[in-house]
Amino acid sequence: MRPSMFPISILYRNILFLSLLLVHLAVFSQENYEIRKIKFKGNKAFDKETLADQLTISSANAYQRIVKKKEASVYNKELIDYELDKLRNFYQIEGFLYAETSIDTLILKERKKKKRVDIQILIEEKSFVKVDSIRFVFLDTLTDDRKNRLKNRLLKNFALQKNKRFNENDLHNDIGLINEMYQNRGFVYVNTTFDLALDEQANTVSITYTVSPNKISQFGDVTILGNGYTKESFIRKQLTFNSGERYSKLALEKTRGQIYDLQNFRIVSISPQTNFKTKANPVPIRITIQEIPRWQSKFAIGYGTEDKFRAYADVTYRGLFGGTSRLNFFVKHSSIYPYHVSFAWTEPRFFVRKLSLSVNPYIEMIDDPAYVIQRFGVNIPVTYSFNRYFSMALTYYFERVKDQTDYSSASSGNSSEVAADFYSKSGLSGSFTFNNANPITSPEKGWTITLGSKLNGYIFGGEHNYFKYWLDVRKYFKVRKFVFAIRGMGGAIFTTDNVPVEDLFYSGGSSSNRGWKRSALGPMDANGRPTGGKSIIEMNFEVRRHLFWRIELAAFTDFGNVWWESTHYELKNLEYTVGGGIRVNTPIGPIRVDIGVPVASKNKTVRFVLSVGQAF
Repeated sequence: MRPSMFPISILYRNILFLSLLLVHLAVFSQENYEIRKIKFKGNKAFDKETLADQLTISSANAYQRIVKKKEASVYNKELIDYELDKLRNFYQIEGFLYAETSIDTLILKERKKKKRVDIQILIEEKSFVKVDSIRFVFLDTLTDDRKNRLKNRLLKNFALQKNKRFNENDLHNDIGLINEMYQNRGFVYVNTTFDLALDEQANTVSITYTVSPNKISQFGDVTILGNGYTKESFIRKQLTFNSGERYSKLALEKTRGQIYDLQNFRIVSISPQTNFKTKANPVPIRITIQEIPRWQSKFAIGYGTEDKFRAYADVTYRGLFGGTSRLNFFVKHSSIYPYHVSFAWTEPRFFVRKLSLSVNPYIEMIDDPAYVIQRFGVNIPVTYSFNRYFSMALTYYFERVKDQTDYSSASSGNSSEVAADFYSKSGLSGSFTFNNANPITSPEKGWTITLGSKLNGYIFGGEHNYFKYWLDVRKYFKVRKFVFAIRGMGGAIFTTDNVPVEDLFYSGGSSSNRGWKRSALGPMDANGRPTGGKSIIEMNFEVRRHLFWRIELAAFTDFGNVWWESTHYELKNLEYTVGGGIRVNTPIGPIRVDIGVPVASKNKTVRFVLSVGQAF
């Protein structure tokens, strides 16, 4: 070693030591700093909300601290290292096996006695691992043809697909799908293992599933726990299997749905008492339920721009005579419904499992901008549920109606007199409904399709003969943070007779065209009162976006109209509205404030809407 090199090496070592000391002191000095912001840099596959959900630490801005009483985490080096490992593990589970995480920057802020730090985490995602191939090894006696059919069915429903990003969660979900398919065929004690062959050079993985089913099992004895006012015999009637039959997981799921649909139970849990050590067969089944309180009451008051002050009371009694029948008493008041009183008896399993019957007498008064009526009658609906999404309802109805609408100065419309006496209506109404929209109070995905019809008079008697039908289609889907809601509705009435005012079509209001008052679109009489019509078209398009907390913003356009003649649609006469609004989500549904502005119309009045629930 040359002498001149010695002092230089010492200098380098001293500089290195001082650098490490300064880094150590900087890190140490950040201890006990409140984390104000957490940012991410380099992330492309996942947004910041998804990454933030993986962390234990959290930041808190002024709104979160004051309103939500959320406390920010305190900086701690060991905790930060732990969080970086969690993020790295998350990426590896998602198929980014070589991802790296580190602290990119720390920004310290000190004001008076407050110490805060902003953290930016650097994500180096690198390339992800793709699925190269999927193979199966079935250790059972199935024929090659059945194995191929089973393989094709599995591959069609797998989350992991060839040339797609590998994901550990999807791997385990696919294993669950294999086991479930075998369990539906009676193989309770099936065992599925997997082998992963990683090609580091090509960055691909090959998956081999080995399926080892045991012998076919049967259902054993069924034990029911937790029922109080509901007799066990009524619950057993909902079972879709019998002891001694071949085991099927699908049968258990159907049974759970059957019991839950009785609407007497808050919780329904069905668990097979399997023992993978002894391979016990037959398999005992335990059903554990928690009943809804026998007496249940709901009371509410509110205010809306259309119905003004409103209130209702809803009282239900379940388990009539120890069965599954229920009684319901409902009363409400609002500006539109000065009074409505109804009583209903419902038998949810009428002769067959999927059929329900109700008897519903009622009396009410309706004070709509288009008409004023009093009526009383009875509805007897029969509902058949084909599955959890698709149902059919057929209702016989009879009612006596007194039309108190003032027609004294009407020059057009359905009548030119004041109808002071009661008239009778009798007929059938029916509907087919498909509904997989979710969640219920404010859908973000799925469809709701209703085809409805009403046949009044003719063979059923009464003073009016007409046939009415309508189709209402709603579609919901989500793109990033935006929820798109689309609705289309159309209908017509066929008759050579007068149609009662309450059964004509009307449009305009908080749930149709928000640029017009309730029922204000379509034909009018000499006094400007809506007379309704026999044809209708309505279209709505709305975009919703969650802002913060429970606040949601919306922008919409509505258009439609009503025409007096049947199946008479003049598209050039459609009335348009654009607008926006704000929603505050609550447990009973969103509180909605909308402002609608008519477009290219003589009606230039800006409409303000306050209501509960989405418009559609």
